[in-house]
Formats: sequence, structure tokens, C-alpha cells
Amino acid sequence: MKLNKQLQQVLLLTSILISVVVYLLFAYQLDRSNFNSLIVLFALSFIAYMFIYKFKSALNLSWLIAIAILFRSLFLFSMPALSDDFYRFLWDGQLVVNGINPYSFLPAEVQLSFPNKDLLLSRMNSPNYYSVYPPANQLFFAIAALLSPYSIFGAIIVLRLLILLAEIGTLLILPKFLRELNIPNKNSLLYALNPLVIVELSGNLHFEAVWIFTFLIAIRWVYHKKYTLSSIFWSIAASVKLIPLLFLPVLCRKLSLKKLLPYYLIAFLVFALSFAPFFERSVFDKFFSSIKLYSSTFEFNASFYSLFKTIIYQFLGYNPIKILGPIMSFIGLAGLLFFLLRKKMKSPQVLFSALLFGLSWYYFFGMVVHPWYVVSLVFFSVFTQLRFALLWSFLITLSYYAYSQAGFSESNWLLLVEYGLVIGVLVFELFGNKSSRCLPRQS
Repeated sequence: MKLNKQLQQVLLLTSILISVVVYLLFAYQLDRSNFNSLIVLFALSFIAYMFIYKFKSALNLSWLIAIAILFRSLFLFSMPALSDDFYRFLWDGQLVVNGINPYSFLPAEVQLSFPNKDLLLSRMNSPNYYSVYPPANQLFFAIAALLSPYSIFGAIIVLRLLILLAEIGTLLILPKFLRELNIPNKNSLLYALNPLVIVELSGNLHFEAVWIFTFLIAIRWVYHKKYTLSSIFWSIAASVKLIPLLFLPVLCRKLSLKKLLPYYLIAFLVFALSFAPFFERSVFDKFFSSIKLYSSTFEFNASFYSLFKTIIYQFLGYNPIKILGPIMSFIGLAGLLFFLLRKKMKSPQVLFSALLFGLSWYYFFGMVVHPWYVVSLVFFSVFTQLRFALLWSFLITLSYYAYSQAGFSESNWLLLVEYGLVIGVLVFELFGNKSSRCLPRQS
């Protein structure tokens, strides 16, 4: 039954108001260890999200984008509720401001005294390995330390403003780019209003917001044939988070060799130059040793890895992470490359579908899949007809159950629910619902 416009507006306004209340509770009341409250708030926010998107025609796009910015702004004066990564951000920022290379020393090795040093050191979750945050991230951390050297709360506000500016840039450019690609520009609301995107980026200070913004500029300029500018911004995105480096092979199926080689040369040169202020002989060894340690030691919210680990444990009697971890990483990277190189990128939908499938495969075989990782999948899905990433953006919040347990314990049943439903919907979208297929058959 089709609802009249007045009723649609009432339901839309009600959903917006519910979202405001929920995000305020997220920002100023939520405790990460209270899983029941957390999952109820996420459920309410996603229900409101669905209603807002369903009745989006009752309000013009500009107003809906403004509302999406409002939702993000509600977190401005809050402490991050679901992540403590920001303590390392502020630590690295203080080091940079004080002329210390954040890649050269373990936190315990730093002798210099600076404001809040002991507090930051005691609360960071990564005191035993070198910084894994690329140079552009270090710049943002340094800005926060420079503008608010004595107040952790003030530095958090600075970081949040930087993330908010990047998000505003994405929300303003994304509808225009979609229209240029002949994709409905209101698809941008799938990202703009997504609760996981709002909570994890603006709320919990994850810099996926910045790499998505710079990557959006880079890929848009690819379609505008401004390849030099595109390659510069692609490398900037990679200097915020390394993951865009893995996407570069997709251009092999988009650009001619004559255009591709200068593109790669400029991108790698700019990326390398971003490390120049931090260059020391041992920097790269320490930087990549921490990344290797991270990818071979820790496990969180893993799908196939958890399954294989459980099976192998029955035979060996110990955790096979040292052997299984590299195997999973290899399978993940091989699958990512397969999707990026599988076919020519004849349309934007094919290109973004390749990015969506490739990165999803990479995460399916990953050992650590934090909730904010899925934000990039939500972004890519905006350009396609596939919606499994939107489901995942809700189900991955089940992973916060581990923080509510003594000793940080995951639930295999919740892992089964999360990945079983996500993979099931993905398979259905690919093979069971022909109208949802966005990848044309290979000719």
C-alpha cells in the first residue's frame, strides 16, 4: 500500500528524531562493555536508517545530506565510546610535534616528557609495537597535538573536526559523482545515513573517513581523465590507510599502458615522498614489522580463519596462527587481485563491483576484521546494486560482544550468524536474484 506524502513526511521526521536521540545516547551515555544496550541502539539506528531511506523522496537530497552532517556533528564533544585507538593517535602526534620519529621507538623507549604522557601510555592498546599509521595520518595526529597540547579532550575535538571535514567533503562530492556516472544520486544516502559509518568514523575517530574522501577525488578524476591529479590523491589516500595501494591493479583493466605507467610512477613517488620526513634506515623495517606482527598475531571477528583454526585445533591441539595466518593472507590477497584483474572496467558499476568483491574476499579471509573496516564496503556498494555490505554493516556490530566478556571472549555462534547471513545474502544477490546482478557476464 502506497502511503500519502504527508504520512511519509511524518514517518521520515519521526525516524530522524529517533536517530538524533540514539546518536546522542551513543555519544554521551554508552559503555562499550554493555553489549545489550549497544546492540539495541544499533538496531534502532538501522531501523530508522531504513525508514529514512525508504521515504527519502519526501525530502530533497540537500536537506537529507544536511541531516546526515547533523548526525555526525552530534558526536563533536564526546569521548569515543567504542574504540581506544585515539590514545595512540595522540601519542604519535605528541612525538611528531616534539621532533621524535613515531616509527623509530616503542612507546616504552621514549624518554622525552610531554603533557599527559603517562596517561596516554597507560591507556593505549598498542604499547608493545611500533606505530602502524602511515605519514598522512601522522600529520593529522600532529595537528591535534599542536592545537591542543595539554588537553586530551581538546585534541579529540580537533581530530573529530578533521574527520568531519573529510566526511562533509565526501557527502558533497558523492552525489555529484554518481550523477556524472548516470547512477541515482540518492544512492549517496546509503553511505551518508548509514549508522555504522556515522558511529565508527565521526564517533570513534577512525580515519577511513579521510582515505575514502581522498580516494573518491582520485577515482572521480580518473573518469575526468585528469590522471596526474588522480594519482596524487590516490597516493594521499594510501598515505592515510595502506589499503588503497591494493586497489591500484584495478587500473590495469581501465587505462592503457601509456597512461598507466606514468600514473603508477607518480602515485608511488608521492607515496614514497610522504615518508621522507620520517626516513631513517630502520624505519621501513620497524613499520612493516609491526604490520606483520599485527597480521600474524592478533585475531578478531574472523570468518574462514576462525573456522579453519577450530578444525585444525582438533588435530594439533594448539592455535595454528603462525602457519594459518600467512596462508589466509595469501588467499585474501590472491582473491583481491583476481577480482581487480578479472575483466575490463567497461562501466563504473563493474569497477566498483570489483573493488567491493575484492575487498570483501580479502576480509572474509582476514584474521582481524574490525567494524570500521566494513565502512569502505558500504561506500563501494553505493555504486552498485548489491546490498550485502549494508547488512554486514549491521551484523558486524555483533563483534562488540567480545568487549562485554571477561578476558575478551568472542562468541562462535555470533560469528556464525554474522558471516552466515552475509555470505548467504551475497550468494543470493549474485545467483538467486537476477535483477540485483551488477556485474555483466564476461564476453
